Amino acid sequence: MKYKIKIFSDFSCPFCYLGKGIIRELKKNFIIEDEWLGFETHPDVPEEGMLLSQYFKGLDAKDLLTPLRKRAKNFKLPFKEVDYIYNTSLALEAAEYAKENKKYDEFSFEVFKAYFSDNTNIAKEDVIRKIADKVDLNSEEMINNIKSDVYKPNLQLNAQIASLHNVTTVPTFIINDEYKISGAQPLEVFEGFLLEIYNNKVFHNRE
Repeated sequence: MKYKIKIFSDFSCPFCYLGKGIIRELKKNFIIEDEWLGFETHPDVPEEGMLLSQYFKGLDAKDLLTPLRKRAKNFKLPFKEVDYIYNTSLALEAAEYAKENKKYDEFSFEVFKAYFSDNTNIAKEDVIRKIADKVDLNSEEMINNIKSDVYKPNLQLNAQIASLHNVTTVPTFIINDEYKISGAQPLEVFEGFLLEIYNNKVFHNRE
């Protein structure tokens, strides 16, 4: 059985980063066609970024991210301490260009890595250019297309699709356009849910 999974994701979301590892692991035992849909969750973050503790009042980033780093290690995802959140609009549009050129997986992983491992400001054009070059994309064409607003309609369409599925948070996984899992839940939850779908025993979504 083939599972078509739409994943609504944003590059500043650590749970979305874990989602990369989850999907990669699931593909070892299930036939999966994954489609990643950029969904900007914090458009008000300035390009220069903000301290997580300033943007999320009362949040202890260390308490939140420490267990996530442990999970990321299990998926072999490099993940260091993160203090800042950055605007992801540019990175999300660039990811649409990567998708158009069959390089989404490589490009998106490098963007996540740049933020969560290298603590790089992924809102900066020079950073996104370097990532594009690293995965053999035409960074000049990519930036020209972005400046011409070629990919804004793509992200608007993603938002419309998200609304149809009542998606309000990332990551959200929509399976076969019918079933939904919200959040980067344990791998075993995903595996069990896919098996339930296979055996026609699904009675509710995983929220």
